[in-house]
Amino acid sequence: MTMDRPSENRRLFRLCESLGYEFKNLDVLGEAFRHSSYVNELGGPNLQDNERLEFLGDAVLDLAISHILMEMFEEARGGTVQVPGLRGQ
Repeated sequence: MTMDRPSENRRLFRLCESLGYEFKNLDVLGEAFRHSSYVNELGGPNLQDNERLEFLGDAVLDLAISHILMEMFEEARGGTVQVPGLRGQ
């Protein structure tokens, strides 16, 4: 099932209403929900998938968690704080 842009925008607008929050840019919100397989199937030139935002989100979480760990273990030397599964192999 493919969805045209107006239909996608209506769904995003309803989501905003349900959340009681107005996003500044519905295009970015739509991108956040759009999987690469969907974009590859449609093949639109201006249609972006969520991989770029996923990469950015992962980096932000990595920074935030690293900051929290640095505060929790102020006396630890580099490489001594290890949290299993936190960093990729």
